[in-house]
Amino acid sequence: MCDVVRRLEMICEAVHEKKEKRTSVKASPIVNSDKKINGTAINPWTSGTAVATALETFCSRIKDSESQSKLKELSRETATLLGAQAVDPVAGVYNMVRLYRFLESNKMDVEDAKTAVVLNSNAREEFKLDAKRKLIVEEDLSFNTLPRFAEFVRYQPMNPLMGETKDGRTFGYLSWGNRTDFEGFTKAFLVQDYVDTILFVQELFRLLADARTAVKDHGFGHASLYDCSGASLVQIMSKMECELPRVFMCCITFSVWVLPS
Repeated sequence: MCDVVRRLEMICEAVHEKKEKRTSVKASPIVNSDKKINGTAINPWTSGTAVATALETFCSRIKDSESQSKLKELSRETATLLGAQAVDPVAGVYNMVRLYRFLESNKMDVEDAKTAVVLNSNAREEFKLDAKRKLIVEEDLSFNTLPRFAEFVRYQPMNPLMGETKDGRTFGYLSWGNRTDFEGFTKAFLVQDYVDTILFVQELFRLLADARTAVKDHGFGHASLYDCSGASLVQIMSKMECELPRVFMCCITFSVWVLPS
């Protein structure tokens, strides 16, 4: 457990390092050179659709010139590190919408946002998120058809919902029910099975958030509410065991937790 806590602390230190010590951050992407040069981005959106057009024009619709300039800079830096396909405006994992959320969560600091992107990219590489994204797109999967998700909710009921706040921001709501069968769950799912299922859900969430946010003219942020008021948070988290800190690196949105009273 001490090793897990220390690793989480190191992640937080790398992302939130003070400005005067920023030059000491040496986060390097674990992307092989072939992938960086020749990788082909998986396009989730049909060319010419409203979503594709909104993604392509997202940056130009940001009214604040300083924010727009910082977003362009972050995109250039990310392309240098991960390759042009990573920042493709429509097909790229780090499209303008997603990069803007990195900026927002790092107080519009380009260097801190870049460090967060690298850490997130490394986590995506480790957990094979690109392969999950590819399967979702090619098989046109929904929450109901994600691998093992129907079985998953039999043991741990949840409702992955998405809407918007009063100011128009995209808002994800994930509610864990109070009828979770932890004994049956533990027998049916290994830790890695659990992690894979959760990350499939998160990847689909982020694809939908990208699309919804791009189409909007305001409210570019994305928050998630994890409602654990009807379930045992300790048991949920213990199921993920030592994977928890690394799994969280795959999540880039601001999250709010509602805990049991």
